[in-house]
Amino acid sequence: MNDLRVLFEQNFDDVFFEIATNNLKNVIVYKGKKRAIDVFNPITIKQNYKPLKEAPKKWTLTHAIRAIVNFQYEDLKCDGVYTDDYAWDNAVNFQRKQIENTAPFLQKIIESKSGWRVYDYDNEIHINCHTFDMNSFKFKIA
Repeated sequence: MNDLRVLFEQNFDDVFFEIATNNLKNVIVYKGKKRAIDVFNPITIKQNYKPLKEAPKKWTLTHAIRAIVNFQYEDLKCDGVYTDDYAWDNAVNFQRKQIENTAPFLQKIIESKSGWRVYDYDNEIHINCHTFDMNSFKFKIA
């Protein structure tokens, strides 16, 4: 375990050397690059996402993020999270709840944008990841 701790505290280039020289087994290291806009940063998020001046005709994920970041919403809630275990889903009421802390929600949609769709239905903005993570809010101009 100490070997792994050392690996995570080092530069990624050093990690590959460390694995090769210490013969560590069952260690997988991924190295990649992301654009800054695809990484959640609570300090600079308001600089990256300006408030909406009016409701867009066709909502996109970026529009929804901008509205949430700038508190242009009411009643932000999780309408349901669905897994392949119906008994568990039912036991936890499909995780239906108000989203009071928006940071983890924003991090989830900013850092993993694939599969999310946003649409306006019955004066509510719905933000869904495929068909298993469903959320909604009412848009308001701040």
